[in-house]
Amino acid sequence: MKPPSLSKHELHEELKAEAIAEFLGEEEEFHRIIHEETSHSYKQFLIFFVTAVILGLFASFAIFSPVNAVIEGQLRSSTLNHNIVMFGDYSLYFSRSVADTLPSLYNQNQISNGVESAYCLIGESTGNKAYEITGILYPKIYSQTRTQVNFAPCPPETVVMLHTHPYKSCLASDVDLQTLKQSQVNNKDLLMIVMCESMRFTVYS
Repeated sequence: MKPPSLSKHELHEELKAEAIAEFLGEEEEFHRIIHEETSHSYKQFLIFFVTAVILGLFASFAIFSPVNAVIEGQLRSSTLNHNIVMFGDYSLYFSRSVADTLPSLYNQNQISNGVESAYCLIGESTGNKAYEITGILYPKIYSQTRTQVNFAPCPPETVVMLHTHPYKSCLASDVDLQTLKQSQVNNKDLLMIVMCESMRFTVYS
């Protein structure tokens, strides 16, 4: 049996419907492609953004950590004025000869030679956290680098154990604090000074 023949109008409508369906299919495919490309671009942007933030955080840590340490060191340290260093409740009175010698030693070793150095300051504790510094002893130095010095223990008459740090690096390291703690076993009133400029000190008790 032959299928019923279509009139010209019906044939026209069928072709029109097929064309519309094909167009709608192409449009749907177009939107799908655009959506996939947009989604891919968004994912790429998101990956790039997250990577940039992470790298920025690492860079900030690398750049600003030393800066923060310098700022903290400047805030915690004190300068030598009129042969006196005032640090919190502590008062350190230096004889003129000691006050004149220490800056020269710092400039010679830390600035000119580029190595840390250590000194044992003698004098007496006069009470109320006041110290009079009258002399400098030079302990045996075993090794020196720009950021470390290894030296023999200071003698019992030492009231302040002093060592230098690179310029504006005014904070004691964990090793420094451990050395002070060990030294205070036999000398409970011993102080430690970190000298980080020719006239700047940080005091640790």
